[in-house]
Formats: sequence, C-alpha cells, structure tokens
Amino acid sequence: MTRKLVGLRRYHRKTALTVLMGGMPPEGRELPGKIVHDRAAFVEELRERNRALLLWSIAIFNSFCLAWSALDYVLAPAHWWFFLALRLTLVGVTSLLVAAVHFPALRHRSLEALWLCAFSYGALIAPTVPLSGGDLNAFVLGYVLILLTIGLLPVWPPAWICSVMAAILAALVTSYVLWPDQLSVHRVTTEGAVLLSAVAVSVTSAVFKFLLLRREHALRTTLASTRSWRQPMNG
Repeated sequence: MTRKLVGLRRYHRKTALTVLMGGMPPEGRELPGKIVHDRAAFVEELRERNRALLLWSIAIFNSFCLAWSALDYVLAPAHWWFFLALRLTLVGVTSLLVAAVHFPALRHRSLEALWLCAFSYGALIAPTVPLSGGDLNAFVLGYVLILLTIGLLPVWPPAWICSVMAAILAALVTSYVLWPDQLSVHRVTTEGAVLLSAVAVSVTSAVFKFLLLRREHALRTTLASTRSWRQPMNG
C-alpha cells in the first residue's frame, strides 16, 4: 500500500512538472478524482473570456471609429460621406453582434461573434486604405492598429485567428481591385509589406498567447487534481 502511494505521488509530481515545463499531460488520463486536461473546459473558458471582452472592447473601439470620422473630413474630404457610411454600418453590425451574444441561447457563441466583429472591422474599413491616397498615410497606420488589436486583445485558437486574418486580407485585396485609381506599384509594394508584417505579428502573438493559456489551464487542472487526491489521504 505504501509503495502504491509513493508511486502515485511521483506520478502527480512528474505530470505537474511536465506541464510546467511546457508539455501537455497525458490527455484523457484519469487521476484520482479528476481528469488532468479537459479540452472542452478550456474552450469553454476561452468563450467566457471573449464574451466578457466583447462588450467593453466593442464599446471603446466603436467610439474611436466614429471619432475618426472627424479626421476623415480633414484627410479625405472627397470620400467623407462614404467613409462615414462605412463607419456607421460597422458600428451597427458590431453592436448587434455584441447584443446577440448576451442572449442566453447565444452565450456560448462568443468566439463566432468575435470572429464576425473582427472581420467586420477589417472588411468595412478596408476601402479607406486604397481611397485615402499617399504612401503609408494615417489610414494605413490605422489599419495596422486594427490588425494588431485583433491578434493581441482576444484569446484566439490558432485556426480561428488564421481564418479571420485570411478573410480580412481577402477583403483588403478586393478593395484594392475595386478602387485602383490612386494606386502605384511602389505604393502597393510598400503598404503590402507593412500590412503583411502586421498580420504576421498579430497571428504569431495570438498563437503564442493561446498556447501559454492552454499550458496554464492544464497546470491548474493538474494541481487541482493533485490537491483533491491528497486531501482525503492526509485527512
């Protein structure tokens, strides 16, 4: 009996150390009382994090989006009405998505709502980049901030951040095709390099953040299982 208890202690310490060093515990392996790593619980935790994030982040960024229309009037007066229509549409769409995900029946759809909000920002602001004129102007830099924020602020599973960035890039390329009047090879090359670099940084940061949180969740689960097993033994 004593030999068995010593073996179980060593197993728990080894599993916790494996997770702490960046590895993953044996998936589905049952410890006394609990499963070490529950992927479904981790995904549910991500959804809850992002649902809480959606409300305040969209409220803040929608306010900035509308305030930027004042700069549109100064920097691109010829397109001010069109840019304002895009921004009002964006605010309306994202506000509806945030409201929808707070209904009880849709609370578990926060990742889907987050994806649609991110794509709405990328797609509806994309036309401002080719229409603004000039290399690396304020609109390009503003778009870079959108790309970085999408990757840095939420917690994305890798497949989700890659898919939303691919969809945003497709919308951006479509905007360049639809409004090619003020474009040049130099401008497309320069802006393309900057925007693709922002996408790369955004995706890399999002994947790193996801892996870090997944390891943290696995470690918490492992340590909680260890405590739940040791308490009856010590008692």
